[in-house]
Amino acid sequence: MIRLRQVATVYGETTLIFDVDALAPDGSITEVRIPAADLTVRMRELKRLLGRDLTVNDLRDLVVALVNQMREGRKPLVERFDFTNFLGVDFEQKKEGS
Repeated sequence: MIRLRQVATVYGETTLIFDVDALAPDGSITEVRIPAADLTVRMRELKRLLGRDLTVNDLRDLVVALVNQMREGRKPLVERFDFTNFLGVDFEQKKEGS
């Protein structure tokens, strides 16, 4: 079972919250959060590959594929970057050797 429970928007970032079975070892229902931005990236790529507008079934298949990757223990979502490493950096000034 993969059921969309909530669409949450916090500070302008939308997250889809799903209830998913068969993720926990005891078979209980687990909450899975998928950032809408990650899903949008995959939807754009799928649309490009298919060469047509996406349907509800395409979106359903995409969500199922993402959750199945999680069930297999893989990290299916887009890589996140820690931008705090760049605090105070002057982006117009080049470092020597760069």
